[in-house]
Amino acid sequence: MSIVDNYQLKKYFRPLQELVDHSNRIGSGKDLSKRLAFNNSTNHTTELELLRISKTFNRMIDRLEKSFQHEKQLSRNISHEIKTPLAVIISCCEYAKDFIDDPMEMKDAIDTISEQANRISNITSKLSELSKMDSNNQKLDYENFCLNELIQITTDEVLIEYESLNKGITVNLHSDENIIVHADRIMMVRLFINLISNSVKYGTNDGTTDIYLVKKGNSMECTISDDGIGISEEDLESIWQPFFRVDHSNPNSTGLGLPIVKNIISLHGGYINVESTLGKGTTFKFSLPIAT
Repeated sequence: MSIVDNYQLKKYFRPLQELVDHSNRIGSGKDLSKRLAFNNSTNHTTELELLRISKTFNRMIDRLEKSFQHEKQLSRNISHEIKTPLAVIISCCEYAKDFIDDPMEMKDAIDTISEQANRISNITSKLSELSKMDSNNQKLDYENFCLNELIQITTDEVLIEYESLNKGITVNLHSDENIIVHADRIMMVRLFINLISNSVKYGTNDGTTDIYLVKKGNSMECTISDDGIGISEEDLESIWQPFFRVDHSNPNSTGLGLPIVKNIISLHGGYINVESTLGKGTTFKFSLPIAT
């Protein structure tokens, strides 16, 4: 009886021991690709419970593995984005040494160095902002304010900033009434600057961007739609990833604007969706809480 009992105990607890062994291997950082394999053969209560535990364990490891892969990819992207402007700065410094007595050449070199240094500063600033949001260290300063007014002011600032592009894009705000939201005003400015700027930068000449505000219960829904270059279907899944750029020809784009937009919406408890057709335009739709 003792031998049989020991055999049965080992049989039932073998999956649990496997779980412990896998946990130890993963905990030591050896292999995140391993998963606990357990098949329920008898429908015994103990086996059913262990099967549930093993599935939960595997889902947890899936999330961990994806998280580590994301961090590795992000590190590679940061390295790539910083390496290019640094190389330009170093090259310009070496070039300037040969033209110490030539003010014009020196000025050109210094202007280029300043431009690339500002690019690095912009990248690090946005990365710091993303990091705070991802770690939930970003504190929101909630207040009630009129979203219509904020959008109009932000639109005017964006159009002035990109006036040199001479694209002749018109931005229209559509709302039946003034909508008072309960949100972080500074965060909302960042959100609309990013979205409206994109519609201007990637819009067609003499194109139009339409912004619609609609109340829905205790929240409001905002739609920003343009008739610009659009985004291909295969790129839509990637636009929320840091450093991803649809248009690689734009040297001023960091690929961090849309990830920041998504995090701002998430911090406010809302959602954001995007629809786009290549060559026809893009529509962003998101929600925000309104003042009650």
